[in-house]
Amino acid sequence: QYERCDNINCPERNAKLMIAFVSKDFMDIKYVSEMTIRKLINEKKISSPVDLYHITENDLGKSKSTTRLLSSIRNSIGRDIIVFIKSLMIPTVGRTIGGKIVDYLMLEKRDVTSSLFKITYDELISIDGIGSVTADIYISFMKKNIDYYTRLMDVIKPTVDAGEETTLKNVDSSLSGKIIVATGKGPMTRGEFEAFISSRGGKLRDKISSDVDYLVVPDESFNNSSKAKSAKVNGISIITYVDFIDMVDTVLGKS
Repeated sequence: QYERCDNINCPERNAKLMIAFVSKDFMDIKYVSEMTIRKLINEKKISSPVDLYHITENDLGKSKSTTRLLSSIRNSIGRDIIVFIKSLMIPTVGRTIGGKIVDYLMLEKRDVTSSLFKITYDELISIDGIGSVTADIYISFMKKNIDYYTRLMDVIKPTVDAGEETTLKNVDSSLSGKIIVATGKGPMTRGEFEAFISSRGGKLRDKISSDVDYLVVPDESFNNSSKAKSAKVNGISIITYVDFIDMVDTVLGKS
């Protein structure tokens, strides 16, 4: 699972970030294995996803597999802007939220690629479906990692579809058919959390039953609560709010 950290310079986060970055759930760069990534990191040939776009045959050794790998990396250049936004791995910002941001910028007739880094907190919360928590996280990640995000934009050169609104074409169904019960205070209001779930095809309920998929709790201290005990009896997964949000947009969400 992708390790959450809001600083792009966390060492192990870089490895896990790159492993996730090339996966089908994100940039879908084939033939780049975890072993290859860790080897290149250990040899100090790469330290972030940006560096993947600068590796050469000399870094990997001449072979058919190297040719396929380098070709797959080149083919990822020009990916759709929604895929690019999701690949920034900002917690709570997946295809749906990314699509809403792109739609907003297009309706405002602004340059989408440059405006992704300039959009303000007030603009974000004015967008239907984006709450204060998501806006705070987005702005915080942009401030901390703007240099990395800008360099990644420069090498990937994502494309923007000027036709239909993106949220109509890129529906995030990562929680389709899933039923979630939440207890305690999380990083979002109840309404924001319900919107986060429903926008991804899931349903938020108040009571535990055998058809529930996840019980979301603030932390492990809630594992002895009545709902947690009932969840254990019914074989329901118990997960914290932070881990659940990260899981939805970095593991369950499909690119």
